Amino acid sequence: MELFVKSILNAFRSMRFMQLVVFSLAVLLLQAIFHQWPFMYLAISFMYLYALLVALSVSGTSATGRFLLIVLWALSLVTRLFIPAGQEALFFVLSKGMAVALLVAVIFHISHYIMTSHRVTVNALFAAVVIYLLITLLFAQLYSITNLLSPGSFSFPGDTAGMKGSLADITFNYYSFVTIATLGYGDIAPRYPIAQMLASIEAVIGQFYVAIVVAWLVSLYTTDMRGTNG
Repeated sequence: MELFVKSILNAFRSMRFMQLVVFSLAVLLLQAIFHQWPFMYLAISFMYLYALLVALSVSGTSATGRFLLIVLWALSLVTRLFIPAGQEALFFVLSKGMAVALLVAVIFHISHYIMTSHRVTVNALFAAVVIYLLITLLFAQLYSITNLLSPGSFSFPGDTAGMKGSLADITFNYYSFVTIATLGYGDIAPRYPIAQMLASIEAVIGQFYVAIVVAWLVSLYTTDMRGTNG
């Protein structure tokens, strides 16, 4: 029985990035369905925390570095939930800025894990998918900051007066996924130069990431599997 439990735990640990992919997609879907809930932002925040903890578990970061990153996550959450009257814009930018810094750190640590792995495993392939999702969420934060600092940077369909909080987050998450995948639906469009350049950069990153990084990892994994079976 003890051996069976250990094998289950080892399997669970070995597929952390697959679990993170499933968890992230589930949270994004739930956010879209229950965006009217006042604390739906908590779900996204805990998704970021989960990604951070998984990244730290494979990164070999020092105890001080781990502590600082967790503090950064906590500050991002606090500045979003506890906003002094009259300081909404400032605290929104602070929260989004810290979220950007956190996502950059997580992407860096997961990338380091992939590049330093001795062999490409299924877990490493899912780690690459996690990076893709996090890049998308990173640009969504940048779009939110840009739209606040430069109103009118994006054109939206219909009335946007009520597009605040979680609904605004969903909108920019959606726009970021559409942009990185170069779907180009056209319902949301960047109007000002900074927004246009951000969208262009994300589209280029998305195309090169899938065409080069993911394709390279899949090729290495396939070659390794053939060698093992041979």
